[in-house]
Amino acid sequence: MLGSFIYRCNTVENPVIYLGLFKANNFRWANMAMIAFAIGFNAMSVGNVLFLTRVWRYSILKAGLAISVGPLIVATTAPLFGKLAGRIRQRRLLVPVVGQALRNLGSTFGVALVIAFATVLTAADALDGFHHVWWLLATCGLTVSLLSTRPVRITAPVAPEMAALDAH
Repeated sequence: MLGSFIYRCNTVENPVIYLGLFKANNFRWANMAMIAFAIGFNAMSVGNVLFLTRVWRYSILKAGLAISVGPLIVATTAPLFGKLAGRIRQRRLLVPVVGQALRNLGSTFGVALVIAFATVLTAADALDGFHHVWWLLATCGLTVSLLSTRPVRITAPVAPEMAALDAH
């Protein structure tokens, strides 16, 4: 399916993702890291709920409350890290529409991998399936860390449109 998607993006006039953007180093590495992050993040979200309900036998409500700690931490720290990102000028790496599409692709793939690893198992061998999920999460985390070292700081003058984005 990925091959068909890439072929279609190369052959239609207005593709979902303009693949020429990947010629820019920072765009390529940042978006590859975003895909790996989305796979891991969404695999973790689904995997945690499945683990808590299938292995530890939590109710859906109890599992939901147990995993709510992570989103609450993100919600309370996001303003601080948003200001930090504004100061170190990370907005230049963002292309909201293309980044969103790739994040959604990674999200879908991450959830699909967890379903493949963990849902066809019996309760007796569920823990073995979740070991695969945890290796997936570790691999995604390592991949994001490595890919995040690849973009380089741009020192060229900033186009007026980008300067306006950075000012917000």
